[in-house]
Amino acid sequence: MNSQDKGVEKKSGQKSQNPSSFTVFWRNKYARIGLIITVGFFVMGFIGPLVYPAPKIDLTEIFAPPSLAHPLGTDYLGRDTLGDIIYGTGYILEVTFIAALIGTGIGVAIGIASGYFRGAVGSLLMAITDIVLTIPGMILILVVASVVRSGNPLIVAGVLSVTAWAGFARAIRSQILSLRSSIFVEEARLLNLSSFHIIFKELMPNVMSYTAINFIFSVQGALFASVGLYFLGVLPFSAYNWGVMLSEATSFGGFLAPSLAVYLISPIAVITLFTVGLIYLSFGIDEVFNPRTRRR
Repeated sequence: MNSQDKGVEKKSGQKSQNPSSFTVFWRNKYARIGLIITVGFFVMGFIGPLVYPAPKIDLTEIFAPPSLAHPLGTDYLGRDTLGDIIYGTGYILEVTFIAALIGTGIGVAIGIASGYFRGAVGSLLMAITDIVLTIPGMILILVVASVVRSGNPLIVAGVLSVTAWAGFARAIRSQILSLRSSIFVEEARLLNLSSFHIIFKELMPNVMSYTAINFIFSVQGALFASVGLYFLGVLPFSAYNWGVMLSEATSFGGFLAPSLAVYLISPIAVITLFTVGLIYLSFGIDEVFNPRTRRR
């Protein structure tokens, strides 16, 4: 084998060693932690109720301290606090991820359409976006939620995404405007490629990084909003909900009552852990989609 062949073999070997997206993601220790935490919550929310017994009312065990029978103590009706958290996790995951999907989907669609199409279409979409941005988001969510008064996860998710898409849509539009005059888009137009091809094959891959990270933070925002609505009592009472647990704990005295301390800390701890998992997960997503952050 001559030196030229060896060089070709060496180059091909180097190419074959290029890490995959999952390898790049997994190399980031924060991303690993975030993925493990997030998957753990999905396991707890959707598999936990199948193996963990449903909390039962026992008025003789109201706000009992942690024990072998009740690792996190009991609530205001003597139900197992750990069971409350497990049975409430699935609902929280449904609401937050559906809300993030709706908000991100609307934001991407309006952002790309208003940035790519010129004339009346783009102007109208941006006018609608600007109107939504002028409305205080949380106030509108409170008003809509108080009128709807539904605990259905899909409806609650829709309420939470009423204004969540607007800021993201404007950001996507800015990126599309800068990409619209780029060389590869102009070449696609010269080849008479359809708008569908240009949008989905040329433009969308360039905004995937920002879209993926925005989705993660949209989940986080939906988490805080949904817990807040249940904490304030705007949405119908749900026996197994982190927001309701916070509301009941504070109404009974919170940290002022020692027997309530664990019951109050439990939902705060899981909310904090879930948030940390999402933030760490975003680090790995950014490293996968953004070549500048990849380790050399």
